[in-house]
Formats: sequence, C-alpha cells, structure tokens
Amino acid sequence: MNKLLRNRHEAVRGVPFVLCVLPLLMAADGRAAGSRLKEVAALEGVRDNQLIGYGLVVGLNHTGDSQQTLFSNQALTNLLRRMGVTVDPTQMQVKNMAAVMVTANLPPCAQPGTRIDVIAAAIGDAKNLQGGLLLMTPLKGADGQVYAVAQGPVVTGGFAAGRGGNSQTVNHPTVGRTPEGAIVERSPPSISPSSRLKLQLREADFTTAARIVETLNRHFSPGESPMARAESAATLERDFRTVDLPRLIEQTVSAQLDRALAKPIDLGADAQPATVTAIDWLLRELLNNLTDNALNYTPPGGTVTLRCGTVAGAAFLEVEDDGPGIAEAERPLMTERFRRSAGATGIGTGLGLAIVSDIAGVHGARLSIGAGAGGRGTRVRVEFPARKDPGG
Repeated sequence: MNKLLRNRHEAVRGVPFVLCVLPLLMAADGRAAGSRLKEVAALEGVRDNQLIGYGLVVGLNHTGDSQQTLFSNQALTNLLRRMGVTVDPTQMQVKNMAAVMVTANLPPCAQPGTRIDVIAAAIGDAKNLQGGLLLMTPLKGADGQVYAVAQGPVVTGGFAAGRGGNSQTVNHPTVGRTPEGAIVERSPPSISPSSRLKLQLREADFTTAARIVETLNRHFSPGESPMARAESAATLERDFRTVDLPRLIEQTVSAQLDRALAKPIDLGADAQPATVTAIDWLLRELLNNLTDNALNYTPPGGTVTLRCGTVAGAAFLEVEDDGPGIAEAERPLMTERFRRSAGATGIGTGLGLAIVSDIAGVHGARLSIGAGAGGRGTRVRVEFPARKDPGG
C-alpha cells in the first residue's frame, strides 16, 4: 500500500530541513528578475592575489619584542648595516620594535601606483603594536615576485593598559592595519583578452547557468547563432552518483512545506523505494522546478503530490497537481523556452519545464506531460533509463 504523506507538520517531523535557495537570475516565479550578472558570476581568471612580507614595526612604547626574540635582533642589525651603521646584535634592546608578518590582497585590476590596505601581525613576543610605524616592507606573491611595498603607521583594533594586577587588554593589540599603506609596484597577472570570455558562477547551479545563457542569447543574438553556451559536461561527468529518490522527495517537501501551507495547498509525497545514478544537485533542481510550477499554478485548496518508484526496472519521478491543467495540444510545446500554457494565471517565466527537459536530457531520461487523476490538473513524469543487468 502506498504511503501518502500530506502537508501536516507531523508528516515531516524528524526529516532534515534543506534550505533550497532560489536561483538569483530570472527566478521561476519572477521575483528575482532584476538581479545583475555580476552578482551571480565572475570572469574566469579574474581574482584577488594574496601578498605576504616580513617587516619591522618601530616606535613602540616598551611593548615590542624581548631580547630572546633572536630574529628581531637579526632583522634590525641587517637593516642598520644596509644604512651604514654597524652594531653588535647581542648588545641591542629591541623592546621598542616588533617583527611582523604583513599581508594584503592585490585586486585583479590594480595598476602601479594604486594604494591597498595591509595588515601587520606580531610574530615574536611583542605585547602591543599600538602607536607603531611599519617600515618599508616588500610584499611578494606566490611566484616570489614583489608586487607592492608597504609602509606607514599601524592602527590597532584593541589596546593594553596598566601593569601588574591592574592591567587590562581589549581585543587583539598585536594585530594592526595600515589603511592604504602599500603602493602597488607591479600589475598582477590576469587573463589575456580574446574573442571568448568565460563566466564562472559564484555557486554551481545548472538552472542559473541555463538562464544566463538564455538571457544573453535573447538580448545579444536574437534569431542568430547563439553567442553564449554553458560548458559543464566535464564537471557533470564527475558528479554522477547514486541518488535515493524517496530521500530527495522528503527534502523537497520539507523545503516547500511553508509555502504550500501559506497558500494553502495540500502538499504530499507518495514515495516508493527507487534509486538512480545521477547528478544529485541537478535532480534537486529538476524536482524543485516541477514543484514550483505545481505550487504556482494550483489554486488555494488544491493538491500537489510528489511521487517516485520503479516500473519494469526503470525509476521515475513524478509531480501531479489538480490545477487548471495543460491542453493536450499545448503539451508538446511546453518544454520550449518562455512557453506558458494559455490558461496559466500564476506568476512565472515559462522556463521551468524547459530547464526540467534539459536536466532530463543530461541523464538520458524521458519527460512526459499528461493529465492528472480523473483528467484533472497536470502530471509531469521523468522516467530514467532502466539499469542494465550486470550479468546480461
């Protein structure tokens, strides 16, 4: 007997809640249609570069390194020697000086002369960098090249005051910042201009990638050869794994339950044991798109049911609603981009089933659209290829 879960809170008690973030670009319900491309993607190879250097902070008020910090003595001795002053490192007091590591992030388009912030952190036993001055410090990249030079007063975000039992320390006085304290001397490596630009999504999302491609082609090459395409085959081939379909349905019901209750719609699941070899995050997108469509177009008081199971060794996913349905003549056209049923009244862009069709194609699955029980509503089924018998 099929186990039917409905939208009561008890139905999902104990089921882990999975927050499904709606795609930012041209979301299926149209609420995020104003998002900008730079908010969801970046040019491949355009990134910050991390810099690091060893330096000295001087001018401290007896809060620097102790004489036991040997590298501070050595660094000061070498600095003075370069300036023509010869001293015995064993005779020096370095309590007004601290050895520090200096770090910075070099922006991708920084040019020589650009100023960037730097952070200095004590590496010896200095107690406080407050009031110190960072001496000229070369900052190198991972390739060993000097890209910037830092120097300037150090501003700390904390302080240490008092002595003995009356002392008090707030935050971390051994770490400080020098705003615009480094001057860029060399431009960072970047991508070479060419006829092709590659965009990388900030978060891997097949739906967002498909919508970006669709939007770029619609605006810049309407009716012509497409100027943009999604290159994801290499990544997809590495992501195939066994996906438990009942578990996937439970997660989707949990994520969509509040929305269904608010409308209200009776959201439930009829899940039979079934597994497929697939890309799990793509199947989540597929099922979320089908569920979104059903919740959008089903009127208040309606029913939406998510199903899975196997028929003749082939697994399937199915979403059925008792909404207005789709005319039989329109069903073959519903996987086209921006196609909406003539009787559709809910909010949407007409991309949901197109994306579902794309994801089904990646998995070699067959998408079918029909009427629900008793000829009412819509039933969308995705049938996956039957698993081959290893002994066959």
